[in-house]
Amino acid sequence: IVEHCVNQNRNAGRKLFDNYKSLSKKEREVFILLSQDMHVADIAKKLGKSEKTVINQRTEVYSKLDIKDRHDLLEKAKLLGLTV
Repeated sequence: IVEHCVNQNRNAGRKLFDNYKSLSKKEREVFILLSQDMHVADIAKKLGKSEKTVINQRTEVYSKLDIKDRHDLLEKAKLLGLTV
C-alpha cells in the first residue's frame, strides 16, 4: 500500500512539473509572482501590463496547473521548488 501511495505521489509530481513546463514564459512569470503573494494590480504594475492581461494569464495558469484557489497555488509552487 505504501509503495502504491509513493508511486501515485511521484506520478502527480511529474504531471505537475510537465504542466508547469507547458506554461508560456509570461504565464510562468505571473505564476511565480502570484506564489510570492503579489496581487494582480502589483503584478501588472511590475510587468508593465494591464490588470486584465494579468488576470487572463492567471486564469491560464490556474487551468493548466489545475489550481483551485490561492492556497492550492502556494502548495503547487512549493512542490515545484519555487517557494520555501
